[in-house]
Amino acid sequence: MEKLNREQALARAADTGDLTGVDLGGLDLSEAILPRVDFRDANLEGTDFTNADLTESEFRDAKMNGADLSGAKLERAVLIGAHIVGARFDGAHMVGAFLNGATASGASFRKADLRAARIGVPRFQSDDPFAAATCFDGADMTWCLFGEADLTGVDLRNANLSHAHMYETEMRSALLDGAVLTGVRLKRQTVQAE
Repeated sequence: MEKLNREQALARAADTGDLTGVDLGGLDLSEAILPRVDFRDANLEGTDFTNADLTESEFRDAKMNGADLSGAKLERAVLIGAHIVGARFDGAHMVGAFLNGATASGASFRKADLRAARIGVPRFQSDDPFAAATCFDGADMTWCLFGEADLTGVDLRNANLSHAHMYETEMRSALLDGAVLTGVRLKRQTVQAE
C-alpha cells in the first residue's frame, strides 16, 4: 500500500481524484477540499478530516477506524462497507450518504445531519462488552432509510427520526429519550426501548 503525505494526497486528488488503496493513515487533512475523490480500500485510520469537503466522495471498504470527520461535508458520500469503528462524525453534513454494511461500533454522529441517509445492514455492536455505544445523540435523521439495521443499544437520544423508514430494524435497549419519532414507518421491526 502506497503511503502518501498531505501534499502528495492533495495533489493526486486534484489531478486524478483517485486515492484508491493508498495509505493516508494519521494524516492531517482537516479543511481539505476533496469532493468526488475515490478513497476505496484506502487506509484512513486516525486521519483528521475535520471540516473537510468530501462531498460525493467514495469510501467503499475504506479503513477509517478512529478517523475524525467532525464538521466534514459528506453529502451523498458512499461509505458502503467502510470500517468506521470509533470514528467521529460529530456535526458532519451527511445528507443522502450511504452507510450500507458499514462497521461502526463506537462511532459518534452527535448532531450530524443525516437526512435521507441510507443505513442498511450496518454493524453498530462490538464484540467487546466494554466498548462505547454508537451515538446519534441530537442527530437529524429525518427521512433516513434503515434496512435490516440492528440498533440494539445504540444512543438515539434527542435524535430527529421524523418520517424515517425502518424495515426489519432491531431496536432492543436503544436509548430513545427525547427522540422525535413523528411519522416513523416501521415494518417487521423489534422495539424494546429503555
